[in-house]
This record gives sequence, structure tokens and C-alpha cells, in this order.
Amino acid sequence: MPWIDMLAYMRRAGELDAQRERDSENWAMLLDRIEYTLNSAYADRITDPDDPKIAAERARREMLGLKPPPMPLIRPVALRPPAIDEVRQQMYREQVELYKTPVPNGDGTLSVADYMRLRGIEFEPIPEPSSE
Repeated sequence: MPWIDMLAYMRRAGELDAQRERDSENWAMLLDRIEYTLNSAYADRITDPDDPKIAAERARREMLGLKPPPMPLIRPVALRPPAIDEVRQQMYREQVELYKTPVPNGDGTLSVADYMRLRGIEFEPIPEPSSE
């Protein structure tokens, strides 16, 4: 390789590394979406909409006013550098926490905090008095 070409390549080395990192993250995000699409299609095919359990759960969610998140929550599954992977995992955990479905009590009711959160009302629970 002529020295002029080698010099040009060395000058662009940092630029090429940055491009490689962007490309690898784009491929990882594409893999995440493909995995999400495949799992969604599988779940859709094996779910019977006429199943009484499915209908009961749908009615319960409707009664509580639960709606799915506005955007799909896509779990990061692709192999990434550790720093980027930790950021993506943290972003996913925050989204899941924001849109998680509250678990009803044993009698099928929700706590006041969960109900207020579902309705979008800011709620600060009062701490229990200590027995000192």
C-alpha cells in the first residue's frame, strides 16, 4: 500500500471507529426489534381470544382503566459493550416500572397508591406512625 494511502487511512482511523460504533449500535437495536416482533407474533398466535381467562383479564383491565403503553417496551437483548448495555438496560427498567400493571390485593382490589398512580394523580402516601 503506498504511503499516501496509509497516511489517509491513519487520519480517518478515529472517524472509522466512531462509524463502526454507531453501526454496531444500529444493528443491536435492529436485533432487539426483530426479537420483539417474533415474540409478539408467537404470543398472538398461541393466544385464544375466546378463552374465559383472557376475557376476564381484559374486563379487569378495562374496569381499572389500564391501557398499554403508547410505545412498545422493547427489551435490549443484543450483545453490546458493557457501558452501552447498562444504559439500555436501565432505560428499559425505568419504562417497565413506569407502565407496570399493579398487582391486586387478595380480595381483588388495588391499594390507594396504585389506584391514584393509574389515574395519573400525584400521590404521596402518609407514613405509618411508629409505635415508640
